[in-house]
Amino acid sequence: MILGAKNLTLSYESSIIVPQLNLFIKPQEVVTFIGPNGSGKSTILKALARFLKAKNGVVYLNGQDIQTLSTKQVAQKLAILPQTPQAPADLTVLELVSRGRAPHLKWWQRSSSHDYEVINWALTETKTMKLADRLVGTLSGGERQRAWIAMALAQSPEILLLDEPTTYLDICHQLEIMELVTKLNQELGLTVVMVLHDINQAARYSHRLIALKKGQIVAQGSPQQILTAELLADVFRVKAIVKSDPESGNPVCLPYGIAESCSECLS
Repeated sequence: MILGAKNLTLSYESSIIVPQLNLFIKPQEVVTFIGPNGSGKSTILKALARFLKAKNGVVYLNGQDIQTLSTKQVAQKLAILPQTPQAPADLTVLELVSRGRAPHLKWWQRSSSHDYEVINWALTETKTMKLADRLVGTLSGGERQRAWIAMALAQSPEILLLDEPTTYLDICHQLEIMELVTKLNQELGLTVVMVLHDINQAARYSHRLIALKKGQIVAQGSPQQILTAELLADVFRVKAIVKSDPESGNPVCLPYGIAESCSECLS
């Protein structure tokens, strides 16, 4: 287990969002949390990244309680791309990506030749080298996401956490980002944990899905194992036909109606 949680309870003030979660992530695995709005997906991701302190329980990073590690130690092992990352608009892509090396430098150190090699490698892997001198504020949505992933890669992490990385992107750029995630996993052995709203993309690009409802795991396993019409009705309250993709063999969901009153989903 490279990342996990035991008896993890998460809350905002007095409101418990995730009760008693137990979770394990294996090295080089691509895992995606799926579930309706308010099911705790992003909250769990924040706790795994140590952005949110647990009310109870423990998050483990490489077998160690994440709260016992320094911020620098965590950042050397784990990188996160939140839903809406923020950077000064007048920052260049090169400057943004260079910030990824911060966890590997002491406060008085300047970037070494090795750091510049890693930065150039990250730009190359994400196809953002040609954007290096562009201001972040001038980038399209897809370009901006790739630049942020490049910064995460520059950290040289073992684990990459992505919170809805395809939000606000058109379908072509969504697929571009998902193909990049697959490449990073397959070629670099990067462990990836994602939150996705698109069930079909989650099924196509994940080794394992974890379905959440009201902060609790209701099903987990390969897309072929758990993605059924019954699960979609229970978790998402939709009627759907589930077919097999003739190319990949992964399940494809075709929603066609509401399974029951969905007033909570729309609030």
